[in-house]
Amino acid sequence: MQRLAVAVSALVMASACGSGAGSDLGAAATPRGTISGEILDTSLAPLDGVTVRLKGGGLATADGGTAVETTTASDGAFAFDRVPAGQVMLLEFSKDGYASAATTVMTNASAGSFPISNANGAYTFTTSRTGATFSVRVLDPRGLPAANARGTMFVSSAVGAVSPVADGDGFLYGYPFGFSPYDATAGADGVLTFSNLPRPDDVMHIYDAFNNYVLVVRSLDENGDGVIDARGTYINFPASAFFVDPSMQTMVLGDPMLVTPFQISACNAQSLQSPAVTRAGANVLASGEGLSMAFSHPVVASSLAVSVTDEQGVTQVPVTLAVSAAGYVATASFAASLQAGAEYNVEVHAISAETGATLNAHGFFFVAASGTPVVSLVKVEFQDGSNGLPADGLLEPGENLYAYFNYPLGRLGLGTLSIGYLNADLNASSAVGDAVGERGYPGTGFVFSTAEYPGTDVLAVPSGYTTRWQISYSGGPPISVGVAVDVSFDRIITTGYGVRTVWGASLTQGMSAPLQKAP
Repeated sequence: MQRLAVAVSALVMASACGSGAGSDLGAAATPRGTISGEILDTSLAPLDGVTVRLKGGGLATADGGTAVETTTASDGAFAFDRVPAGQVMLLEFSKDGYASAATTVMTNASAGSFPISNANGAYTFTTSRTGATFSVRVLDPRGLPAANARGTMFVSSAVGAVSPVADGDGFLYGYPFGFSPYDATAGADGVLTFSNLPRPDDVMHIYDAFNNYVLVVRSLDENGDGVIDARGTYINFPASAFFVDPSMQTMVLGDPMLVTPFQISACNAQSLQSPAVTRAGANVLASGEGLSMAFSHPVVASSLAVSVTDEQGVTQVPVTLAVSAAGYVATASFAASLQAGAEYNVEVHAISAETGATLNAHGFFFVAASGTPVVSLVKVEFQDGSNGLPADGLLEPGENLYAYFNYPLGRLGLGTLSIGYLNADLNASSAVGDAVGERGYPGTGFVFSTAEYPGTDVLAVPSGYTTRWQISYSGGPPISVGVAVDVSFDRIITTGYGVRTVWGASLTQGMSAPLQKAP
């Protein structure tokens, strides 16, 4: 393969301007400059008779126009004189039998650049011959010919060598620019035929290290009813692929119903979306705000059902539903005020009006609390007999011991929190504070961990936040009701580790409540 080594210098371009046909923009602003260059074929031979057109960039011709045109001379050179300096303009070139192209050009920002007293922009372009034909067979999702399918072949068939560092930038033959479009429509046999394309043997000489040809076949509406019957597709390939496999390729249009799965694509409780976002801040509704959902398919309005329960998944919250006329958007408003700062579980059921697919989404949301809510320990109670032994009214090792807070709390960081303490003599030493888990003990207490509700009527999705936490009373004597139980958040001294609220505040104050037996 011949390497296209194009060296561009201001001196060469200056001499080219003198020998080629030029166009003087007499009304151009000061400072002024020259846009000049040459156009070659892919064998580096100059192309004469190429129409070159310069547009915009503050151009002002004598007749009031904003574009000027010239033709390359036998040496392939062209020049536009007295062009406003520092302006970006559009340069187009075309010649029968060769690929047309367009690119932006500009002069230097001020006069006085080399050559002296002239702000120059010097360019060299190469372009490919046309005359190639490419055909592809297009089938619909049923495997039948896709009659009237429309396609566009985009071809990168021109290159500009604008500096001697082009090779260092990874473009071995200069800088490829732009894609020129070529359109075709399939007949009854589903075959798309593109005529007069840039010749691949020329294109591959310009640059064959990327996909010079991109074929896009548009979505197909077979009966003109406005409903897509087949989903569009595309392929891309380098010029050399024409010679590796010259046989006709086949493209199959996709099933329009499989563009996207049926899901909630946007929601103000993002745990319902697919993929779900379970971060607390992405699932907070303002006081009085309803649930807003956008679906990937229109829904059957009568199929939409939204169930909302409290954190425990027991108490239902009445909702009122509204579906947009197009069926893509729905809202669920709440008949009664929700508790500020509380967590709620939500389940959404719907049927796609396009495919009949069923959606069952589960998530959660929190209701924003005004101001800076104060977290408190509401109660601490144990479930008598939950360790499998007969109930006796006393807390014994292995029984479920829960601490309940007025707002949901979540873990911050990893590791074990051992901050549960009892105001009791656990080691029969006649003193409190000298054993693990005793109030005042300087070491660790009992393990303190989240105990999210499993839910009943609605499947509870773990949010990582809960009002119910478990204290693991792992060993010691039976404990009577009324004994103080401490949750010592003040013992957490490691940054980025501990317990926090939904609104991001870390808990740093210890709390206490008397031991109770659960009903």
